[in-house]
Amino acid sequence: MGIFSSPLVWPSLEQELAPYRKYCRGIVLNAGSGSRSIQLGQRDLNIDIVPANQPDVLADLHTIPLRDLSVDTIVSIAVLEHTRYPWIVAQEFYRVLRNGGYGIIAVPFLQPQHACPHDYVRFTEQGLVEVMKYVGFEVVETGHVHHFGQTMAWLLWEYLKGSNTKKWMLPLWGILINQLSKGNLFKGDSPNTHNTHYVVVQKLGDSPNFNELGADVISDLDSKTWFYPLLACPSTKKPLKFVDNKLISQDDRFVYNVENNIPCLLPKN
Repeated sequence: MGIFSSPLVWPSLEQELAPYRKYCRGIVLNAGSGSRSIQLGQRDLNIDIVPANQPDVLADLHTIPLRDLSVDTIVSIAVLEHTRYPWIVAQEFYRVLRNGGYGIIAVPFLQPQHACPHDYVRFTEQGLVEVMKYVGFEVVETGHVHHFGQTMAWLLWEYLKGSNTKKWMLPLWGILINQLSKGNLFKGDSPNTHNTHYVVVQKLGDSPNFNELGADVISDLDSKTWFYPLLACPSTKKPLKFVDNKLISQDDRFVYNVENNIPCLLPKN
């Protein structure tokens, strides 16, 4: 199916995030960073569960290995659908975000299944809003991305990859998919069939509270380990000790390896 190697055309992540970049400041947690690299804040901390994506920290978002009130902004693009319990992940977002900080969360509504490594759930806009409100966030604004032509193109692409379409028709389908995704066909908005929803949330509080680990301190630390003071044991949520290239919980019960300069802070069974 070589015709389908790249028939789809999508906006870049920079273009997609452009309306929301004004909320990014200080230390930005890119939660589920994937393989797409983008500079978001003064310091970006990339966390992912897939080693091949080469994140700063290998971790499960259900147990984010960061101290309370440790980041200024959270960005999570097309991630919650890949988590088993999105409301627990949202609770973790709330815990690690400082008072006054913002979260930029995007999830699909109308997309084919795409395991990365698994795909569990879809959200309406109101469904995503309610999850964020449930854990305590104030909703600042909502939006959506990807026009109707791109949605149709992706659905057609997935259908054709699994169908018995005659080979001589594949180039024609490829042209149609390409034109749909470029917006030359069905470019307009369709309120009940949005591809992806965005929500911007804020953690309210009496005053910004960044603990003693401010961006002005961390900016002076070594680039490979600047975020180590923010790290916490996934099980205890307490700070970790760095000893002999290992991260150890304060009570010495949990030991985590640092492999290829990437702390592996997946929860212990």
